[in-house]
Amino acid sequence: MVRDCTPLLGADHPETLLARDWHAYCTAEAGDPATARDLYTDLIPDRMRVLGPDHPDTLRVQNQQARYTKEAERTG
Repeated sequence: MVRDCTPLLGADHPETLLARDWHAYCTAEAGDPATARDLYTDLIPDRMRVLGPDHPDTLRVQNQQARYTKEAERTG
């Protein structure tokens, strides 16, 4: 879905950012916290640029990135 959203809507469109967020979350839930961490790491600067550093969605993505960083370290 991310590949479909980006060219159609643009990289900064809210639906594209949401699709990227879901991709990272589903990757983690599928048992790959290291890849989820990396996906969230890539998403954070875009959320900050589009929504601002204090927006609840930006803060949640940062929280998820920290969560899956810890999880990847435990399982890695």
